[in-house]
Amino acid sequence: MLMRKKRWKAAALAVVMAAGLLSACSGEQNGGEGQSDPSPDGEAAANLNATGMPIVKEPISLTFFTGKAPTNGNKFEETLVWKEYAKMSNINVTFQLVPFENLTEKRNLALAGGDYPDAFYSARVPASDLMKYGAQGTFVKLNDLIDQYAPNFKKLLETYPDLKKGLTMPDGNIYSFPSFYSPDFLPMLIGTPLWVKQEWLDKLNMKEPATTEEFYAYLKK
Repeated sequence: MLMRKKRWKAAALAVVMAAGLLSACSGEQNGGEGQSDPSPDGEAAANLNATGMPIVKEPISLTFFTGKAPTNGNKFEETLVWKEYAKMSNINVTFQLVPFENLTEKRNLALAGGDYPDAFYSARVPASDLMKYGAQGTFVKLNDLIDQYAPNFKKLLETYPDLKKGLTMPDGNIYSFPSFYSPDFLPMLIGTPLWVKQEWLDKLNMKEPATTEEFYAYLKK
């Protein structure tokens, strides 16, 4: 989750992300219902590109509290996708990786301690915590940020009303982004897929294998 002074930056980065949970966190405990205007101001506003890439003109750094599966590597920052996102956005993320088996305990400690990361990403924050900490002002409401900086995500909410309904808490606010996969993108829905490198197919003058026999022939070549 994002600390108040950086929440708009991380929310903007969330728009770039393909999936995962990102909720804004405030560095200030206002304890009340009202929250300040989430729009950037001053130096932050001057550094922001409201549209397009990079998201910010001068690089910034953020820290994400992140759930980790046993099959994942130990350095998300070094994976190709996050390196590309960093170059595209000018936002460098350091991932505090927490194994999923310890996630609930570590997340609760982080929230109770008040020393918040800039964001919780893929951290399985339950709706009860979103409501509780949202009402306290710890999580920043994302409604206005989505309207201002997330046209693609806003379109998703309009296309899939149930998605917006599921994200909207009883107070009418949105505090998180969902994991969302297109129903047409079958590889994400059926588990670990097999991938064939197009460059190799081109060099071998072969089409993409469609049967086990064709795949076997491809492997032999």
